[in-house]
Amino acid sequence: MRAMSEPNPTPIRRLVSGTGGVLRIVALLVGVLVIAIYGLGDRSVDATAPPSTPPAAIVGAATASAPEPSTALPTPTPTPTVEPSEAPTPTAIQPTPEPTPKATLKPTPKPTSRPTARPTHDPAPEGTPRITTASGSFGQTLTVQGVTARVARTSAQAGALPCVTDDPERQGWTEVVSYELTMTWPDPGDAEEPWVAVGSKPWNILAFDGPSPFRSGSHYIVSTCHRPSDSDKVKVEISPPGSPLIYYRWYFD
Repeated sequence: MRAMSEPNPTPIRRLVSGTGGVLRIVALLVGVLVIAIYGLGDRSVDATAPPSTPPAAIVGAATASAPEPSTALPTPTPTPTVEPSEAPTPTAIQPTPEPTPKATLKPTPKPTSRPTARPTHDPAPEGTPRITTASGSFGQTLTVQGVTARVARTSAQAGALPCVTDDPERQGWTEVVSYELTMTWPDPGDAEEPWVAVGSKPWNILAFDGPSPFRSGSHYIVSTCHRPSDSDKVKVEISPPGSPLIYYRWYFD
């Protein structure tokens, strides 16, 4: 039978055993520190250099900085949008032209036949002109229906009328010719200025040198234009009033 005052030896051995493990760790750390100090030896300590991190801190920092495995899904990268260098020029919408209406061709009207009008009957036709003539030589006096006429040659009256001109209708009649003319009427009140034609193609411009108006029995110098290659035959003509037409003509050659 054990005495009550005897202590239990088991707890004391456990305590010594647990304390001995701690002591061994402390001794290990002291040995590492001594080796470190010995390794530095004579090295001068740089006051500005940062203090060395103890191994325990390095191990702790390495453990703390180890990245934890990420379970997050990767974010999809958006597809880049390519911007055009230039915005396209909007095309103007042209209005659709309206179709041009086609011209409606009207049919050509057929010509209307018109009968030729019948000639209107003239109740008082002029009838065939009555012509009375007399012919002779220059210087003779010829009579037609009581009216006498005498024509004689004379020198050309220079300046009586212009026969040389630029008028295209008066080309060729370049020669001035003049004649003496005297005419008498049974009734002096019937006197009228005659027409004097020289040559086969006479010119109808005349110049009378004498009393005006024309008088019966007066002496006149008549001048006109003449074609040099034409004849010198002279015709004197008057037309007394009446119906049908009446012509009195005197020819001198």
